[in-house]
Amino acid sequence: MSSMVNVMLVDDLKIIREGIKALLADVPGINFITEADNGEDAIDKFEIYDIDLVIIDIEMPGIDGVETTKRLIQNHPEAKVLGFSMHAEEATIEAMIDAGAKSYILKNFGKEELIEAMEMVNNNQYFFSSEVSGNLLKDLLNKIKP
Repeated sequence: MSSMVNVMLVDDLKIIREGIKALLADVPGINFITEADNGEDAIDKFEIYDIDLVIIDIEMPGIDGVETTKRLIQNHPEAKVLGFSMHAEEATIEAMIDAGAKSYILKNFGKEELIEAMEMVNNNQYFFSSEVSGNLLKDLLNKIKP
């Protein structure tokens, strides 16, 4: 990362949070400032910490990643959210984009893809993993075909 980025990691599974932090431990410029295991906690922590980027799972107990993202963006339009999930369905992807996420990647991502997604989102750009992009394009083409 070109400058220091304060990241909040939100996933209900501790092993996922620890795995992502371990994966990126040697990447300069990434500071995992806090983490949350549910949407309510994430919203509360966003108020407390100086967070530049939120990496959030879509499926969580309580309020899910889509609703959490929606609430974060409503209260903090400057919030930068990167969603990740095991699911590549168009409806879920579109719900995250509608909620205000700038990125949607699948949980089969590698280190380089995650870093690229984080950099693009941090620079207010969109990033979608290739499978997600393919599904969005397929959905768009189905809507415009006669």
